[in-house]
Amino acid sequence: MKVKISDSSLKKIIREGKVGYHAIGNNLYIRISKERSGFWVFRYTFNEKRKEISFGSYPEIPLAEARLRASKFKIDVQNGINLEAEKKPSK
Repeated sequence: MKVKISDSSLKKIIREGKVGYHAIGNNLYIRISKERSGFWVFRYTFNEKRKEISFGSYPEIPLAEARLRASKFKIDVQNGINLEAEKKPSK
């Protein structure tokens, strides 16, 4: 099922405050906290394990930019890059 969310739909989801993950499409989700804050999450599978990476909040990162980042993340995962490892600072 393909999900297509507009910016106005996204604002409505946040305003309603339904806590949890809401699919945006292309492995992109908006996670709504109990404080009615929206955080971007990209879910993916790497080495047969389900993973996710959060990368900012809405509206600081607008919907269009979040979709662009999700597309880039998807390409990275297809090229064998573990996003979780890339996010951690090197020691």
